[in-house]
Amino acid sequence: MAGRGGAIRDANNRSKRSDGVVPAVLWFQGESHAIHEEDAAAYKFNMETLIHNLRQDLNSPSSFSASGSDHTEKVREAQKVIDLPNVICVDAKGLQLKEDNLHLTTESQIQLGHKLAEAYLTHFHA
Repeated sequence: MAGRGGAIRDANNRSKRSDGVVPAVLWFQGESHAIHEEDAAAYKFNMETLIHNLRQDLNSPSSFSASGSDHTEKVREAQKVIDLPNVICVDAKGLQLKEDNLHLTTESQIQLGHKLAEAYLTHFHA
């Protein structure tokens, strides 16, 4: 998805083909917000704002959920303390990285996919 506008357009197109409900948004946080201290410090507020904005744009007030630098732990802690209805954190810590020490290996991507699917099925699938 390219930006929030693209995400909303994609979600609206998909919802037209089903029951009109977006059951979940899965968010995998990359490293960019952990590079600078000020970005890490603002992460929780910015993430909660993104969730509220997506819910408003999709007219879905309580649906869907939401993973080196020196500020990675600050971002992780902010993710874990977000306390909004129907929002959960799936932690990717400990998954193996490629040699660049930045991107997940193929096996780790598969493991993360299983974790995300399990979280969705456990918390959001009726």
